[in-house]
Amino acid sequence: MPLDPIDTNKKDKEYVNEVLTVIESGYTPIPVGMYKTKFDGAEKTTTRTGPAYRWCFTVDEGEYAGKCVTELSDRIPSTTNKCGRFLVALAKKPLEKDVQNNPNDYIGKRYMIIVEAKPNDPKDTKITTFTMLDN
Repeated sequence: MPLDPIDTNKKDKEYVNEVLTVIESGYTPIPVGMYKTKFDGAEKTTTRTGPAYRWCFTVDEGEYAGKCVTELSDRIPSTTNKCGRFLVALAKKPLEKDVQNNPNDYIGKRYMIIVEAKPNDPKDTKITTFTMLDN
């Protein structure tokens, strides 16, 4: 089935008529390792697969101090998904049914995050887990 031609005479649409240049994204993944961080919160967002949380941490020591590190999860915590694992890790609670936490209660608390390479893209990294620091 042939496509309808674009009507460039329509007054209510504006079409690009300029040279565009691709630039660097500015995103550089943090290298694989362990980092002392502060928890900044879990932000509601939407990805191409649906509603999600963006778990945000800021590195507070070393070469990457000040760097924001984030990880996405589903919005429904369970005993078998990342959202559930992250929710209980905030408070050092066991991963079991009916555990409840409010992520905002942990903003500013310090955590050791573990960053690993993404299996499908070894040049990129992800937060796999974290644990609360005592100090």
